[in-house]
Amino acid sequence: DQALHLRGSRDFSSREEYLQLLQGVVATRNVARQERHAEELAALGPLPEQRQDSCLRLTVRVDKGSLIHIHRNTYSVHSRLIGQEVEARLHADRVELWYAGIHVDTLPRLVGRDKHAINYRHIIDQLVRKPGAFENYRYREDLFPNSRFRMAYDRLRDEHAPEVARRAYLQILQHAARGSEAAVDDALRCLLAQDQPLSAEAVIALAPVDRAQTLAELRAKIAEQYVTPVDENKIVQGAMKGMISALGDPYSDYLTAEMLASMEKQLAGTLVGIGVQLEMHEQRIRVVTALEGSPALKAGVLPGDVILQIDGKPAADLADAVKRIPGPQGTVVRLTIGRAAGLDLELDITRSPIRLQTVKGFRRGSEARRSIMGY
Repeated sequence: DQALHLRGSRDFSSREEYLQLLQGVVATRNVARQERHAEELAALGPLPEQRQDSCLRLTVRVDKGSLIHIHRNTYSVHSRLIGQEVEARLHADRVELWYAGIHVDTLPRLVGRDKHAINYRHIIDQLVRKPGAFENYRYREDLFPNSRFRMAYDRLRDEHAPEVARRAYLQILQHAARGSEAAVDDALRCLLAQDQPLSAEAVIALAPVDRAQTLAELRAKIAEQYVTPVDENKIVQGAMKGMISALGDPYSDYLTAEMLASMEKQLAGTLVGIGVQLEMHEQRIRVVTALEGSPALKAGVLPGDVILQIDGKPAADLADAVKRIPGPQGTVVRLTIGRAAGLDLELDITRSPIRLQTVKGFRRGSEARRSIMGY
């Protein structure tokens, strides 16, 4: 602003003239700093041609003990990776493990050399299959999460033969890995205080696996470690569908909020759509029937038809179809229909109010003809 004031005018004939003024102001102010500027330029080296990684990447093989060795430090990994090569990405505070391009685990990075980080959850399944290896395991002390687990093992050795004690303790540790370590710890505290014979069965009875916690941990692992970002809401919806499906009951189904709203509309008789009943059959959306007098029936939709597309886009599942087929009265929905004969059809169907007949009955007339009785 001062330079413009000294110039006597804020008007410029061109952009270049304005830039010359700015460059002159900057050069004037930098005169006193030129010496220091030259020193800084000499100290600064050129930027690398490629961006440097923020971590060091190493390829390591998981040995038969489910261990990897990095810079003379030892880490345990999950036993399912035994014999495989994994990529270890070393950050300042952690080691990320990647297998086939998928992030499989994150370990705290050890500082110094000749140290180890053993997680009993990584190797417990392997030890349960070979309990004899526990006695002389190099890192056996790391298989006692706290002093109470150690006390439990000592009690088992006092009460049982060595091989029985090993097997029982490993079963207890496996239960802690699969469920809640805190719950198993509480069970051990109670049993040790009672001064009664200790067994894996007694611990498991006092610390049943928390299925809800297991599901929550699985959801968290999927969200953290899956190769691409996931929609956690879809994961939860899928889990609930799976629970209902596991019942094996064809009359039990899980309804999303959209499907429930649609069903309530049907029960209220306020649905605007094409009048067709659908079901999932072999992962495909199949027509059960077109309702009497409905736009679908008039358009030629038949039982057994498979809905391939809705308005030119594939139908993902029943919930997707229930959401996309209804619509405002008078609008048109285009269905691509697949028939058993191998014929694909495109039908343009105009949506209209659908009168749902919840109960339909008839009576026979004097000439054995049917007449409508009621709905």
